[in-house]
Amino acid sequence: MSGDEITTYDISPKVKAVVAGFNLTFTYRKLCIATLYIQMNKAKFIATNQDRVYTTTVPDRKMPAGGSIVAAI
Repeated sequence: MSGDEITTYDISPKVKAVVAGFNLTFTYRKLCIATLYIQMNKAKFIATNQDRVYTTTVPDRKMPAGGSIVAAI
């Protein structure tokens, strides 16, 4: 999402909440849209999971979990 697009993005007044958690398709665009609804609609922010890392089958290799997305928003 560009600076021009974020200033003209059509905000739906029906959105009352932003829900965030583990999401393998999370993008910068989704981050921008989530923060817009929180800013413009005073949407409630609901975090489904605040774990920062997700363990893998290899003990010393972890991946970002839902909490990393929650922190970004």
